[in-house]
Amino acid sequence: MPVRWVLHDGTGVAPGWPDLAGLDCVAGMNSIKQDYLGVTIVYGPKGFMHIQDFQKDRVWVDINPDGTIAAIPAIG
Repeated sequence: MPVRWVLHDGTGVAPGWPDLAGLDCVAGMNSIKQDYLGVTIVYGPKGFMHIQDFQKDRVWVDINPDGTIAAIPAIG
């Protein structure tokens, strides 16, 4: 279970890592790996398609063209 896993209204949706938005993508992904051992990080350009099957050991990271994290990385 990730360090930042928090249930919201019983939905099981995690808030992600809001402090990483705007940071360098490599440093941000390393921070996620330190917080959440055994995670699979899926990354791509801002707005790339995320598949809809929820997996609690997967984190989605959208990357800006300049190499920074575009949005809050989210578990799913």
